[in-house]
Amino acid sequence: MSLGETLNEVLKLQAAYTPDPKSALMKRRKDLVEHVIRDQLGSELAAIRPAWRASGSGGKGAPAEVPWSRYFDPARSPAPTDGWYAVYLFDAVGEAVYLSLNQGTTTWDVERQDFSFRSSVQLA
Repeated sequence: MSLGETLNEVLKLQAAYTPDPKSALMKRRKDLVEHVIRDQLGSELAAIRPAWRASGSGGKGAPAEVPWSRYFDPARSPAPTDGWYAVYLFDAVGEAVYLSLNQGTTTWDVERQDFSFRSSVQLA
């Protein structure tokens, strides 16, 4: 399966989105964004950026409404909430996938048990 075919399959699964983590369709979508796309990006781009890595998330616990797969330099972005990276973002209704340059804009606030936005100084 090509990367394009994989992206299209994720879009089709997006149209059947459910927050049920036991859904076979959401399990397949999670596998695609966390493993299949990761492996495809890694193998296709290894010659260009051998130190870079790929990862993705279909959601922690329940399926995420907007899954993603990213390609990143571990020295510049050790986690999705840190640094900048190229990422495929799948829209919630399955009509489009976007390749964009993103950066981590939030941090985990232990006291609030929620994400907090980074300041403009931190983002710069």
